[in-house]
Amino acid sequence: MMCVRPCLLMTGHLCINALALLLLSFGFAHASVLPSQPTAQDSHHGGPDRIALSQLIRSDWPQSGSIFVRYATNATRNHLEIGYDFGTGAWFRIWNRDTLGGQEPNGTHYSGTSISPSSKAREPSIGSDWWLDDVFPEIALASVLDDTRRDVHIEYMDDGGWRIIASLPRGSREPVETMSDHEIGRWGGPEGMFRDVIYIVRPDHTIESVTAPTRPTTSDPRVMTEVFDVAACSPPGFQVVETYPSAGAPMSLIDCKFIETGVRESFLRDRVMERAVTRRMETPTISPVISAEQANADPDRPAPVEGGSQSNNPGRWAFVGAGVVLVLLGIGAWWKARQA
Repeated sequence: MMCVRPCLLMTGHLCINALALLLLSFGFAHASVLPSQPTAQDSHHGGPDRIALSQLIRSDWPQSGSIFVRYATNATRNHLEIGYDFGTGAWFRIWNRDTLGGQEPNGTHYSGTSISPSSKAREPSIGSDWWLDDVFPEIALASVLDDTRRDVHIEYMDDGGWRIIASLPRGSREPVETMSDHEIGRWGGPEGMFRDVIYIVRPDHTIESVTAPTRPTTSDPRVMTEVFDVAACSPPGFQVVETYPSAGAPMSLIDCKFIETGVRESFLRDRVMERAVTRRMETPTISPVISAEQANADPDRPAPVEGGSQSNNPGRWAFVGAGVVLVLLGIGAWWKARQA
């Protein structure tokens, strides 16, 4: 409107040009306030970039329902069971059918074992769900972006994904208050224990890899990169990994269920305790998971052990019994020699 009067003094085409420039400048000003994807600039202490990216990742997830997964390996007796509720953020984790922890739908955090009569309850802290990071890596990244106490740097990648560098204590989301004084000191103390963790995010917002330190020394830092796959059972927009990177041996996904209606009672402390006790009563399968055809095709490969657990193998008990008899005979011979 400001150029209408001057335009009257101009020739026709000059007035049109002036109006066009005014409209163009107004368009740029309006576009600058429209929402956009995070830009490749530093995002410190809760800047708009990190929050926008966190919201973008979370917007893909189911708004309700619960996911339940189980992992196991035939190399060891390790067994992992995890559940997460999208509506409340409740979760649980059962390790080796014994150690458990989680957060109830009302926010109460707990931990304990399947053989204890009760578990300890405490208020949740930021990062208390870090146990889920290697199974649901999108939860890990979104939580890091939401935690405005940590410095974060976001970069665009040529393939449309992101490279995100976060400074975390000991290179982990584990809450500092749960670490021992010795561990904090080993990593440089409260102010010196922060290490860079690098997240590579695919264009579809799933996590491709995470690189983190494995030792506290800064002069000779060693890092490990975990590459995350995407299980076929993953709910739309949410990443479940097919392989859990256990320290002993990688664990494979053996069960995966997404219940859309949600079963929030499954996340109550008593129900998780019951689930752990039930798992403890199960006979673990430790024999290699191979078919009879595979065993016959490869004579060097051991045949599968029927029945799973070796504790029920009659030959094994016969061998143990023979050993006991030999020990008793040896004791008898020693006693006779001593009496003579």
